Amino acid sequence: MSNFSVWVDADSCPALVRDLIIRFCKRLSLNCYYVANRQIGIPKAPNFKMIITEATKDAADDYIVENAQPNDIAITRDILLAERLLEKNITTLNDRGLCFT
Repeated sequence: MSNFSVWVDADSCPALVRDLIIRFCKRLSLNCYYVANRQIGIPKAPNFKMIITEATKDAADDYIVENAQPNDIAITRDILLAERLLEKNITTLNDRGLCFT
């Protein structure tokens, strides 16, 4: 496995983008964590994990911020979550591949 993981704010991530992330992570054997307050369909693989948080406001965001490490990559549409991740030096992209700064 690689030195970094991919964290996906899965609540708002479009299905096509989720599929692209899955193919990317499979090809490179990256750990991929989908975080949401409900089940999101992902393939069964040792390096993929679906993390279901409480259904409270920002629970999934808080989980990602608490667990992502500086070498990781996060994918989200949420600008406030992106800001929190950037403060931790986490590379953060939106679902179109643009880096938040």
